[in-house]
This record gives sequence, structure tokens and C-alpha cells, in this order.
Amino acid sequence: MVKKLLFIVVPLVVIGAIAYFAKDFITGALSGKSELKIDSQPTAAVYINGESKGKTPFREKLPTGVYEIKITPEESSLYAFDQKVKLNAGTQTYINFLPAAAEVNSSWDIITLEKVKKGETEVTINSSVDASEVFLDGEKKGTTPLAFQNIDEGAHELRISSSGYFDDPIKIKVTSGYKLAIENHLGQTSEKMTEDTQNNTESEQTATGQTVLIKETPTGWLRVRGEPSTVGAEVGRVNPGEKYTLLEEKDGWFQIEYEEGKNGWISGQYAEKTE
Repeated sequence: MVKKLLFIVVPLVVIGAIAYFAKDFITGALSGKSELKIDSQPTAAVYINGESKGKTPFREKLPTGVYEIKITPEESSLYAFDQKVKLNAGTQTYINFLPAAAEVNSSWDIITLEKVKKGETEVTINSSVDASEVFLDGEKKGTTPLAFQNIDEGAHELRISSSGYFDDPIKIKVTSGYKLAIENHLGQTSEKMTEDTQNNTESEQTATGQTVLIKETPTGWLRVRGEPSTVGAEVGRVNPGEKYTLLEEKDGWFQIEYEEGKNGWISGQYAEKTE
């Protein structure tokens, strides 16, 4: 299970590692059924295709297919998981969900098994945070998205890590002839949120420190483009004598907010910066 710290409206909760043993989740390919298992901390209501199915911990066999899974915590202020999940024939899909007050702080793993060639083994990891580091039995294997093959059968320790996010330790058991696929969402720490807020504030201060004055042009107006290039699509027009907040400068082009909520680029040839 994911090990996380819930904050804002949630008390300190320490959870152990997810124990995902592949052999236990091979439910019999001939049955044509799939098994869905869901855990959460704290307890949450489970909905499948809009139908109430009880509370976590949840476990049920279902026909193979794609289902809309919603996991709603009893505490209404917490984020609710709501995604479409594919269930593969003869295997179990496992969802572990640890909600927080916002999606960015919530954590979850969706773990599935898929058949591969006889005798082969494979693990794939996709994470919500690009370039998250992946460790297998303490050895770094690379960064997400990542796939690696020919893992020894048996139990292993997997860990997904990224600066500013809570680590995700997972215990897995690799089985010959199956691929273990992990879809991971790392929860952001409170320190990361504070850092991002400070960075955004600094960016806003830089952006509002200067303005640009539109100069006279041969046409009597100046094109605003979607990209800082003469081949960028025209998205608007501004007029000589008008002033706009300078958002960014790049290769002789100025980015401005030419209309409320709309940003674009103008040529520095027909604009000058002012304090």
C-alpha cells in the first residue's frame, strides 16, 4: 500500500506497502471473468458504472471489460477517484487509493496483469509525474515511463520516487508468462505545494514588473500570434499606443495578455518595454 502523509483536513496516517502477489490474482482464464479488488484509507464508497457496490475493502468478480470506477471517501471534503479501468480476463485488477483534500495530493495505484509469451516476465510503470525514479530491490532501473523484462520470478520490492512527492513502495511477485502493469499517481507534499506557490508568485512579480507599448505600424495595427514566430497563427490584433503587461520575452518577441484570459506574442520590432 502507498505510504503517504495526509494533511489539511486529514490526520497523520501511515500505511504499509502494497502486497501484490501475481499468483493469487490469476483467477482462471477459462472462466472469462475478471476480479476487481479495491482498498482505500480511509473507508470509501465504491460505484461501478454508476451503481453503488458497497464500501472498501471491495472485492468482486466481473465480466471482462472496461468499467467506470468511482471511489468516494466518507469524508466529503476529500477528493473522489473517478476513472475508467480495464479488467483483463482471468486475472485480478487491484486499485489502492489514498485520498487527500485535492487530486494533486491524493495517491493511487492501478495494478493489472496481462498475459505475455510463455516463459517471459515484464513490469511496466507509468506515473503521473514524468521522470519519477523507479527502484527494484533497491537498484535504480530508470525513470518513468519505464518497462523492463526478464525479471526473476518471485517477490520483489518496487519503489517509485520523485522530489516533492511521497514515495510509493510496492511489494510485487513476478510470475512467468505475465506482465505486471502499474499506473501510478504520486501525491504531492505540502512542501512541494509551498514551493510551487512561491515560484508562481515570483513569476507573477516578474511578469507584472514591465509593460510593453505598441508603436506605430505600417498597417495601423499589430498582429498577435499564437507562437513567437512570423509563421505563428494570428490570434488577435492590438493597436498603436496601447499598453500591455509583459508576460515573457523570447527571441525578440513579447508575450502579452491581449484580452482577458488570452495570451499571445507580438513582434518586438513594433513594441517597446516600459517600467
